[in-house]
Amino acid sequence: MFVVRVSRLLFGLAMFLGLPSTTAAFHFGPLEKMVMPGELIKGHAELEKECLNCHVYFKKEAQPDLCLDCHDHRDVAEDIATGRGYHGRLEDNRCKPCHDEHQGRNMNIAPFDKKTFDHYSTDYPLEGAHVDPKVKCEDCHKPRLKYRDAPSTCYGCHKKDSDDAHKGKKGKDCVKCHVDSNWKEIRFDHSETDFPLEGRHLFLKCDDCHVDERHEGTPKRCYACHKKDDNKKGHKGRRGKKCDTCHIPDKWGMSIFDHARDTEFPLKGKHRRAKCTACHKEPFYKDKVKLKTNCYACHESDDDEEGHKGERGEECETCHTPRDWKRIVFDHNRGTDYPLRGKHREIECKDCHEGVFDKEELKTDCFSCHEQDDAHKGQQGEQCERCHNEQSWKEKVFFDHGLTRFPLLGKHAEAVCEDCHQDTAYKDADIACLSCHKENDEDVHKRRLGPLCDQCHDPRDWQQWHFDHNTQTDFPLDGEHEGLHCHACHRTRVKKKIRESASCVSCHRADDIHRGDFGRVCERCHVASSFSDVDKTLGTIQ
Repeated sequence: MFVVRVSRLLFGLAMFLGLPSTTAAFHFGPLEKMVMPGELIKGHAELEKECLNCHVYFKKEAQPDLCLDCHDHRDVAEDIATGRGYHGRLEDNRCKPCHDEHQGRNMNIAPFDKKTFDHYSTDYPLEGAHVDPKVKCEDCHKPRLKYRDAPSTCYGCHKKDSDDAHKGKKGKDCVKCHVDSNWKEIRFDHSETDFPLEGRHLFLKCDDCHVDERHEGTPKRCYACHKKDDNKKGHKGRRGKKCDTCHIPDKWGMSIFDHARDTEFPLKGKHRRAKCTACHKEPFYKDKVKLKTNCYACHESDDDEEGHKGERGEECETCHTPRDWKRIVFDHNRGTDYPLRGKHREIECKDCHEGVFDKEELKTDCFSCHEQDDAHKGQQGEQCERCHNEQSWKEKVFFDHGLTRFPLLGKHAEAVCEDCHQDTAYKDADIACLSCHKENDEDVHKRRLGPLCDQCHDPRDWQQWHFDHNTQTDFPLDGEHEGLHCHACHRTRVKKKIRESASCVSCHRADDIHRGDFGRVCERCHVASSFSDVDKTLGTIQ
């Protein structure tokens, strides 16, 4: 303190006298030596000649800069400026508190006790196995090197260990895997990489994937490591190399691929039990390979086995379902405008569909299919449904004979079709009574009354007849004529229509006692009540 005060006093006196204060012009010589508190160390002995080499009068804070300038400790200056290293971490990083001078020539102004030195005051605190008493300072701090020059990375000290174990192939960043408590203990966190370990990968050894200590460029795709597994499974590369699409790290044999979720073709029915290769013939992920999703693309051979051979189109789902290929679910009643009824339910598709389903325009009228079955030879037209139904072609035939030119009345309504129609050409049937009733002596008149049986007979009963001679002819029956049998007058066979003469002589020529002398008009004298009676009033000759 005394020296300082004296120095300040001298400097003030110089300023008062107007003397220069520069290092080169201001020399006190013996006076300065008188006030110097003690000798400098041997290395600084030359500096005793000029106090301003280390001091700036009245400015203590400038002293550290003079120390650093003289010793050229750029690294120390940088540590102090950046707050790193031993000197940068000190709370009081001035030189004087630790390196105090003027203590004598043999004084050690840089004392260092290895046993008491706190390594936490450096950038490399000692932890783990580094604080083991067996570890000596010289193990890291080599001779003739500054302490600060000791390597601060694991590899700097453990290069030999790394070369022995990894042969330098795992890089120099040892702390990624090793810990300072035990060099052989591995604590590498693979999740910090772009390939986090999951499932069974957690239990693998590093060498299982990192062959020959290779880390850089290690493949990350499953196929690179599991190609052998792919061949064992029988894929042999045909399912592509994106193994993670189906497999998971927890269990290689378990597939998590969801066809319904991950594709546009959800698997239903028997498709769920089908093997992938049943549909996927080519590699799954081969470029430009897009699998068709229509049934026919896979089931063309099944179509041939069923006998369709492509004739029913390629829309298999119209009739078949994924649950059972053999089961037909096509509902003709809902799927078309032609519901199947009766016998139509029992027939096979090909009985009507001869061509390809989705390309043909099949007619729905009966005649288009049953033309060959038409026994009527086209005479009844093509509207078969007017008489026939789907239950049976031959049974329960419905036909309204009343709409024809020969309505069925009386006994005719009880007759079967074959009684009158000898064949199915119904329009060829003759509607005349004699066409059916001339056989078996049904015509007791032996054609003497002509073929127009319906003039007398009633269809309700052949034995009943209702011919009224008085109203239906111009020859009323009266007198003795009344009650006569038809054959009494009608004696000859008539071919068409009865046209008998109505004159008396036509029947009574043999009874004419006049032998024709009175002419042929007998009714001028005779009456029908008795041929013997004569009406004289009628006999007047006009």
